[in-house]
Amino acid sequence: MVSRMSRLFALTAGLAVSAAALAAAPSEFEGMDANGDGRISVHEHASAAARMFRTMDVNGDGRISADEMAAERIQAVDGDGDGVLTSREHTDASRALFLTIDRNKDGSLSRAELDAGHAALKRQ
Repeated sequence: MVSRMSRLFALTAGLAVSAAALAAAPSEFEGMDANGDGRISVHEHASAAARMFRTMDVNGDGRISADEMAAERIQAVDGDGDGVLTSREHTDASRALFLTIDRNKDGSLSRAELDAGHAALKRQ
């Protein structure tokens, strides 16, 4: 069974790839901080995750298959184990990631929390 931290790491890896693909901002943090206040709210994080999902869903069918994303990453966050990642599964995993790395539980992520969270997940 894949651990929760491993699943979140797989999602984080997907977020990093997708953030680079979006290329709208000089860094992942700035790309998610839509209002430029130096914090990523749960809504900004969810919005970035939705953009990422749309970017990964190359054929636009609302599901991410192994043809669109590495199968091992899909498996890590595939809630029902059917081999495809739905928007709902992606949203749920993104929310879990946010809650995990929001260390002070203030409902937003600082750059330090985002960096520390990603670093901790990579160590898992």
